[in-house]
Amino acid sequence: MRRALLTACTLLVACDQASPELSLVIREPADRRLFASIAMLHLRAERDGRSLGEQLYDPTTTEVRIDGVPYGPRTVLVLEGTTAAGDVVARGRTCPFEFTASGGTGPRSVALSIAPTNSFAPTVGAPLQIRNEPAVWTLADGDVLVAGGAPDPAAGAERFAVAGATFTEDPADSPALDRRAAEVSTVEGIGTVLSGGLARDGSAIATVELYRADTRSFVSFDNAAIGPRAGHRAITLPSDRLILTGGAAQEGGMALQSTAILRIQTDGTATASIGPPLVSARRAHCTVTANGIPVLVGGYGQDGAPLASIEALVPSESSTRGDFAEIAQLRTARAEATASLLGDGTILVVGGAKDAVGTPLLDAEVYNPITKQTTVYPLATARRGHSATPLSDGRVLIIGGIGASGEALASVELFVPGVGFVSERPLSAGRAGHRAIPLCDGTVLVVGGAANAEIYTPPP
Repeated sequence: MRRALLTACTLLVACDQASPELSLVIREPADRRLFASIAMLHLRAERDGRSLGEQLYDPTTTEVRIDGVPYGPRTVLVLEGTTAAGDVVARGRTCPFEFTASGGTGPRSVALSIAPTNSFAPTVGAPLQIRNEPAVWTLADGDVLVAGGAPDPAAGAERFAVAGATFTEDPADSPALDRRAAEVSTVEGIGTVLSGGLARDGSAIATVELYRADTRSFVSFDNAAIGPRAGHRAITLPSDRLILTGGAAQEGGMALQSTAILRIQTDGTATASIGPPLVSARRAHCTVTANGIPVLVGGYGQDGAPLASIEALVPSESSTRGDFAEIAQLRTARAEATASLLGDGTILVVGGAKDAVGTPLLDAEVYNPITKQTTVYPLATARRGHSATPLSDGRVLIIGGIGASGEALASVELFVPGVGFVSERPLSAGRAGHRAIPLCDGTVLVVGGAANAEIYTPPP
């Protein structure tokens, strides 16, 4: 593709009108050799998974166009580069937008970044600060807010703009407390909750902060029922509630058996109460919600050794809030693992530490809630403290973490249901203490744990 394609315009025309109504600003990687195998460009418009129109172009074109696209919300433009054999080797899509006639409220231009599939590319601008274990969440407009993190912890917040792939300082959206390793939870229709984590002196934080989506501001609240927690996990429950599970009162401290239930109000206020105790005290465990039931897996126990137990918050005749009960055992005790819900209802538990000194594991287990059994899959690289991100096609992206020699890993693996793990192209550098978050354009942002940030483009 010529360099001119960077500024190409996609001209969308509703019905039979002849005048262009929307321009598409296309961004591509600086290393243009990555596109050498592209023989054809395929541009299409979609809405709710339905094709609205498409067009094929020679890769040397400097302008692309689709006519006859009807107006409507949730419109998406997809641009794919294919080889002579028809294989998709590059892909990009816009975030969903409102396509309206000239003079309407919809945008007049939208951005699309095309990049090689199954690979990582650097963001246009690097993060303003190096942050380890930051709090990261998606905003209502699709952009991402990155706050806190180590060292110190890092101060303030910065916003990642998906359209430009750049970071900017965002003091207006900064939380009151600088914290690292906070738990981030979303309460639908209200906002994002930051709970626990570690302060500058290494002590666990008891204050909870709610980022209100409507006012773009934080509200802080304290309650004795919450208590200071680090290494805990937060799970969203029905009726705008969260349950904070386990953790420790200080970094690396004795695991807690207690839980706390938060009820978040639409006006930004909250109430807290003591929740049902865990069967086993645990910190650095992993959680997932399966069939509406919170499930806790592994973690470090009170003696500092990893746990093999799996417990869940199940209905109880004695309590309207339910009680925790042990439901199964992993084949191998593990902490600092990840848990991901797969499309068939099973739970993928990847890696983690097998002992108190953090030796990483070289396998994963898929737990079946029906049979209460697990199936073991080997990893290519032993890892703990990695990230696991489910993709829209059912695969799970496993990134970085700490390896067997204590090094930050650049290696990446994909879990393919029914197959196991396959190697993926690596990161540009080793990364641990990072966060991976899906973006509104279908890519995955990887930030933290290194000076740069990267974007993964999944396969079609």
